[in-house]
Amino acid sequence: MASSRAIKIKVALLQMGKKQADIARELNVTSGTVCDVINGRKKSRRVMGYIEELIKSEKSHVEAAHR
Repeated sequence: MASSRAIKIKVALLQMGKKQADIARELNVTSGTVCDVINGRKKSRRVMGYIEELIKSEKSHVEAAHR
């Protein structure tokens, strides 16, 4: 079963229209690696850091649009 953290990440990516395959291509890793990192089966500071920055950037854009 997916953790609440993984679900939150997946929802955020879905809302952004970003697929795990897109992230994998941008980072030159497999989509399986991205999936494993999101679900906590693997650790990668690079992959998770990239995902966190994407989500943070999107939240900033949304908040700015509502001001």
